Amino acid sequence: MFALRRTWDELPNLPTASRFLLCLVELLSTFQVLAMKAGAPGPLSIPWDKIMWDPRVPRCPLALPSPPLASSSAVRELEDGVVLSDGAGSWELWSGVVSQANPSPDLVGSRSGWSSHREMRRAEGHEEVLPLVPGCHVMRRVRDPAPPPTGGRGEGEQGQVSGGDGGESPAPPPAPASAEVGIVEEVVTLGGVPGAGRRVRWLKTLQHEVVRWGAGGEYDVVQVQLDDKLDVVKTFPTPETELDIAAKYRFAQDHYFGVLLRFRAHTPDPEGVEALEGTLEWPDFLATTRVRGHRRPDGTVVIREEELLAGSRDSDWAPRFGTNAWQPGTVFELGIRVPPTSNGDDKASPVGGFSVPERGLHGTYTKDVVLDGHSIAVTGRASLCKDRLFSFDRHCCASCIAVSEDGAAATGCDGDRRDHRGVVFGTVGFSSGVHYWEVRVEVADHGSVFIGVAEKAKPGSSKQKRLSRWQGWGFVNYRATLHGSTERVYGEHFQANDTIGVRLDMDHGRVSFYLDGMKYGEHIVSDLGPAFDGIAANRARLQPRTLWPVIGLRRPMDRVVVTKKWVSNAGIHPVTWLTDALALTTVAIRTGQGETAAASAAPPRPATGGKSTPIALPHRRHNHNQSDHVPDWLYEDAWRLWGRWRESRWLRIATRGCTAAEDSFTPSTVDVDTSPRACAAASARTGLRVPLLSGDRVKILRTGGRILDQPEEAAVLGAFRGLLWYRVESQRGEAASLEGASRPWCWTTSDIEGLELVRRSPATPPEIEPRLRDHRLSRAPEFWSGWLQSVFDQGAIVRDGIEIDSSDSLGEVHRHQVVLALERRLNSSGIVRFLVLFKTSEGTWVRGWISERIRGSVDVLIVKRIPDAEARACAGEENCSELLAQLTDVERADMDADRGLLEDMDPAAWSEDTAIDRITSDWERRLVAACGPRAEEWLAKGHGAGQGDAGPQDSRSFRTLAEARTLKDGAGRHGRVAWSIDADEQLCQTVQQWSDLLGVTPGNLVFAHLHAILQAGGGGASAVVQGLRRDWAEHVADCVRSKPLLSGASPDELLARAAVLLALNARAQRALPLVSFSLPEDDWDEEHQGVPSLASVSPRGLPGAKSAVPPSTAAAAAWRPQSVGRHLRRIKMLLFTHTKRQFWDAVLQATMTPTPLAHDEYEDPREIKTIKINRVRATPQRLATIRLVSERLRSSVFGQLHRELRSLPRSAFRRAYVGKGHGGQRRAFKVKFLGEGVNDYGGPYRAVFDQVADEVRSDRLALSNAVEAGGETALKERSCLIPIFVPCPNRSAGLGANQDKFLLLPGLPPAHIRELAGFLGKTVGLAVRHGLQMGLDLPSLVWKPLAGQALTIHDLEAVDSLTSRTIQRIAEHYQSGGSSSVGSDGGADEAGDEDWRRELNFTTVLSDGTSVSLSPDGAQQAVDESNWQDFVRALVACRLQESLPMLHALRTGLASVLPVDLFPMFSPEELEQLVCGSGDVDVDLLQQCTEYEEVSPDAPHIRFFWEVLREMRGEEREAFLRFVWARSRMPSAATDFPMNFKLQAPQGPAETSPDQWLPHAQTCFFSLSLPAYTTKEILREKLLFAIKNSPNMDADVRLHSAEGWGEA
Repeated sequence: MFALRRTWDELPNLPTASRFLLCLVELLSTFQVLAMKAGAPGPLSIPWDKIMWDPRVPRCPLALPSPPLASSSAVRELEDGVVLSDGAGSWELWSGVVSQANPSPDLVGSRSGWSSHREMRRAEGHEEVLPLVPGCHVMRRVRDPAPPPTGGRGEGEQGQVSGGDGGESPAPPPAPASAEVGIVEEVVTLGGVPGAGRRVRWLKTLQHEVVRWGAGGEYDVVQVQLDDKLDVVKTFPTPETELDIAAKYRFAQDHYFGVLLRFRAHTPDPEGVEALEGTLEWPDFLATTRVRGHRRPDGTVVIREEELLAGSRDSDWAPRFGTNAWQPGTVFELGIRVPPTSNGDDKASPVGGFSVPERGLHGTYTKDVVLDGHSIAVTGRASLCKDRLFSFDRHCCASCIAVSEDGAAATGCDGDRRDHRGVVFGTVGFSSGVHYWEVRVEVADHGSVFIGVAEKAKPGSSKQKRLSRWQGWGFVNYRATLHGSTERVYGEHFQANDTIGVRLDMDHGRVSFYLDGMKYGEHIVSDLGPAFDGIAANRARLQPRTLWPVIGLRRPMDRVVVTKKWVSNAGIHPVTWLTDALALTTVAIRTGQGETAAASAAPPRPATGGKSTPIALPHRRHNHNQSDHVPDWLYEDAWRLWGRWRESRWLRIATRGCTAAEDSFTPSTVDVDTSPRACAAASARTGLRVPLLSGDRVKILRTGGRILDQPEEAAVLGAFRGLLWYRVESQRGEAASLEGASRPWCWTTSDIEGLELVRRSPATPPEIEPRLRDHRLSRAPEFWSGWLQSVFDQGAIVRDGIEIDSSDSLGEVHRHQVVLALERRLNSSGIVRFLVLFKTSEGTWVRGWISERIRGSVDVLIVKRIPDAEARACAGEENCSELLAQLTDVERADMDADRGLLEDMDPAAWSEDTAIDRITSDWERRLVAACGPRAEEWLAKGHGAGQGDAGPQDSRSFRTLAEARTLKDGAGRHGRVAWSIDADEQLCQTVQQWSDLLGVTPGNLVFAHLHAILQAGGGGASAVVQGLRRDWAEHVADCVRSKPLLSGASPDELLARAAVLLALNARAQRALPLVSFSLPEDDWDEEHQGVPSLASVSPRGLPGAKSAVPPSTAAAAAWRPQSVGRHLRRIKMLLFTHTKRQFWDAVLQATMTPTPLAHDEYEDPREIKTIKINRVRATPQRLATIRLVSERLRSSVFGQLHRELRSLPRSAFRRAYVGKGHGGQRRAFKVKFLGEGVNDYGGPYRAVFDQVADEVRSDRLALSNAVEAGGETALKERSCLIPIFVPCPNRSAGLGANQDKFLLLPGLPPAHIRELAGFLGKTVGLAVRHGLQMGLDLPSLVWKPLAGQALTIHDLEAVDSLTSRTIQRIAEHYQSGGSSSVGSDGGADEAGDEDWRRELNFTTVLSDGTSVSLSPDGAQQAVDESNWQDFVRALVACRLQESLPMLHALRTGLASVLPVDLFPMFSPEELEQLVCGSGDVDVDLLQQCTEYEEVSPDAPHIRFFWEVLREMRGEEREAFLRFVWARSRMPSAATDFPMNFKLQAPQGPAETSPDQWLPHAQTCFFSLSLPAYTTKEILREKLLFAIKNSPNMDADVRLHSAEGWGEA
């Protein structure tokens, strides 16, 4: 329980965890391994739900038994509620209100006077109730002859005496002199109730008597205090009875409670009844209960409350049950039907016998409670829906705010003039989880709208919140946050017709906001970031805090509307965090044990060279003799994931409910359904005639009803919750660079007005694509219309758009005029609008939109529906026929199809879901009839690729497939062998390569595509998989062919094993925050010596060193305690790079230093200082001629940067401020280039880091062409411009591999040089935080120590071939008995054998040419046959650790900016990719991440451009990247690009005469304006000229001074 409690307390801090929690998880992991050794079940069988329950930690609400689902696709993430989806095993969420009626006013209401008087007496200072224990004095109660005037029960009730009124007088009067007093001797059981009686000895008569103390709600005595004379000096009140408590908490009054119902369904029985299991959350009581029940085929849901999962058991429940104790047994019976409105009218007008529905559950609930022996029936009504997360609560609303009838809109009104800042609460609140909703601001003035969250008084509480003032934590529309009376600058201004998203993360105690609106004619979609932190920090209290949506309005006619766009999740419970952490650590620990066991009795290695040890995962629970060590729970996870993955229809997205870098740590990710049927059903639900399918490209012409000046293009992703989800792929201007601009979101019925299909998905078969236009979807009855008649006195205004405020008037429909409505639709304000066809007074026919009712607080009809006969009678047969004649053939056919679709359906059994299902089935039937089997196959699988055979049908057969692979031996024979660690690591690397190549996460790889590619062996798959590029297919197949341990495995074996790795990574995503990769010895060294141990040396590969330990590692080997971190490092290559990078990015986000905004949104904060950099005097030509190192450093960009920033605190380097118009570039400072006409909107900032990387690795070889003719370089042979690095020996000698690498300065440099290395570490850390890659070209001698791996002789060989060859020759000479010798060139030289042996001693030369001794008298100690091994070990250790002081300094600088404790999570190669990016400009990757603005990607000059770029040399492509982006390195994957590359059409004269103009680049925005050159040769010439002749940035402003050039 303590572990759960600690995890619950630290949830707000995740993904960072305290050292204490990390050690606690490690301790639990060790205990779990010991238990497994003793034969206990695996880590997932810990009975979390049966351990001691702390009320402060809610019991896991989602820890329910797995239902027997029909499909294996119910993956664990769906069952735990981590991911939202419509698939099997997922959770349904219904939110709404329950209204509880007065149960028994005659019985309970009469007690209200007693309770009120009691509260008044307590307020006046009277004593509270004291426990009546033995030794206390009591006085017999003096009964009045009649009941007190404030109420009470009369005589004869339940056969009791009249004095037993069930409750005490609030404060008994002073006792009369004759009052009988006594002393309590014993607490006894009375009436079968323990403690309901007291045995009293009366002091005067000395007689004993048992009196009632709560038995039957009666109290026969009063507790008193006596003086020395036994006189009563003080009396104490008696406890409240159950009826008193019920009256005090207004049990007899009507109550309204918000509820959140979550459940999932089991497999239906033969009669179609589904068993349900879930939770019912009561925000008013800060509680959650477990419910079970069933759902009938007609949609009726019957559930019963069975257990309290969260909240207090014994307090605050009186408003529901009349007593403070929670009681199980409440039964809800909810059906799918439309409730009547308050005025008795049906909200949904009938259409052809059908009613326009709301997706809701409505019904009653009952519960019998017993109070003081009286049985009281508690009844009420419940109304739940799925369309909105909440509505406005008219029962908790200021008098100056009016709530619409459906609760969706709140409007300011006159009300009480004192309520000038009134608020209205939402119907439901939240105490845990992550919740996101959107509010549309329809009418607002500057500073008149407040949107946020607040606490609300508990039901029955006398301390009600004031509704006449803004309260809680909110966002005001003058760019400020407000809490209490404290305002802070935040976010952006928002105005009328903008949409504000609210993200409430109760797990982390954080509120953030999202803006979707228009600014200066540009569509802005931006994640504004956290506004408040720590709002749920009161977890130390007995109960957590509940926050409710709240809206504040200041002016009359201000109006806001809650939209139907929302995402809500109950959160990740501590049980899930701990379970996943224990699973991962147990896997890691058993890995080490498996390797140890395998090493003690290792069989011969196979011919392929792979390890014979199976995958290092925990042993099976029951049979430890199996060869495969993957635990049962991981195979079960993988089997479920495999079943869902094979469907090839699910796409995981991070919605607006997720913040940056938190996709894996906040449960707001969604699996959308990409199948054609699901997308067609969502299209029908939104009223589309032509379905939009996954992968389609759509142009967005309107947003919020407003026409966009620059249309956007979006990609349809899939369907979830009956809505279509999309991602904006192309935006222009500042909007494209804002955080969250391209985060997926959904369309509702009001959004489709501005959508225009651009092109179909490449996965759509070409023979089906034209049929999609012909076979249109029918419309559900909620979109049907017919004849309308205007009934409003002023008539109806017809507008050209569905949104009222953003559309223009087309005309007016007069009162009693009849019009034909073509369509019915809800706009974003929740107002019913009709698309009508009518004839104006001028005789012109107009199509436009009119409203059904007046907007606002008054519910007045504008138009009403009338049947056909009445329409013809009112308007005349001729006019009606003329109206119908104006319909197009398509419109007429659509209307006939709509009516005919549901003709044979019983209106009583109709619901929205059944209508959508029928519409979708009819569309599929017509499509199959038109296209034949091809359409049937496409509709069935969702993609145009086969998936091989049926595959495993159960977990046992899946395990057989996944635990071994086919391998070919040296003789060409095939056989199945268990997966080795090496093979699993190669497969993990392959899956990551696939995801990088295709630009998706590993979990979003399409199974059908991969299976087809592997089955066809590459390019042949493009003929099977529709829309798949042939080169991509070849690359995917090459990733497997290049791995020797994978080349023989079948596609099913590879993908089944990949499912195991995916399942392991799914747990690792939540386990990583709770585990540590650090080692105890490193922590010890850092704590006691100030620096951690780095650059340990492994004897592996040393000549003659089989078991010897090098002297440098003897100390480390002396103390190597077991730790989870050590075992985790062994399996880190089984974790995808994407998994580790997600966790890494989340930690960077959590450790970022916040930057307060300036009051002027276009000014930079004062914390962002501007530094001046003179690049004119820091050219390589000039720096190379400066002989004095200090002067060279002062002139360099690195030196200038060091001089400007060295005094800043460490926290300043952890800033990540994004300024307006800066292209989304994160920064810690601004740059001003002296002598260059450029403003820093991102380009100059990136250029500084790129030039620093160039300077620190510039040596004589790099500057050989930079020095002007006749000049002379001042650099020494083995030195660089900046004295931090030296060229590696291979580079200096011009031989061997890695001649582009540099090493840190060897030896012990002066303190100021080490300080420079530390500042370089800060600079590198700053670049990593801001998504910049610095091309440092460092070898594994640097990356392996930082990644926590030991160095070997192979690392020395990689950079110093001569020394490695010399060591090899020495070993060969002495191992052969001295028959060979080593010459000066490393070869045999028998003539010089005696000279060689005489000259070889215990000294060596470092990388900078310095000679050092390997022993105290190394120069005098010769190397001979007796000590040559000691010489080799000392030489290797010295050379591998020659730069250790500088490495410590570099790591110290990195540690001040980055979480270096996580470096061991990465491999050296992954760490280098993280810091340096890709050394080669991948043209294919760049083309994949390119947007085209006002130019076609198929234009001739665009094709020329990509051909020329591919034909460039590596250095030319690097120069091109500098030209367009001010950086020389690219991210290694498409998902890591902070912005897309933009190819734009030219402007001005370059548009008419392209061959005379050069291309124009904007480095700040990663864009290139490319003239339409007529030939490829001209394009090559112009582009190379621009690249090579643009060293400066000078296109922003024109300079009028020589600043910066005076010293050049």
